[in-house]
Amino acid sequence: MIAKRSLDDILDSSERGVIEQIAKNPQITLEELRKALSLSMRQVRKAINSLAQKKIIIRIDGKRYGKWEIVVHQKDVKIYDSSK
Repeated sequence: MIAKRSLDDILDSSERGVIEQIAKNPQITLEELRKALSLSMRQVRKAINSLAQKKIIIRIDGKRYGKWEIVVHQKDVKIYDSSK
């Protein structure tokens, strides 16, 4: 069964923070994310990698001059729920 869940249900606090910052500034750097969220660089990379793996964000136009794009929005989230 497919159950609709919100992004808040499937993201941890650092991932939510990254999404909020990317929504404000798609060209934000990892260093700027680290400062804005008061996280270590390792935590920022972990959150970015997790969001990319979940196909919630993608990087467009490369590492140096690119930008982040949020590809999954609140209304699009559907998660398979095996308990039902």
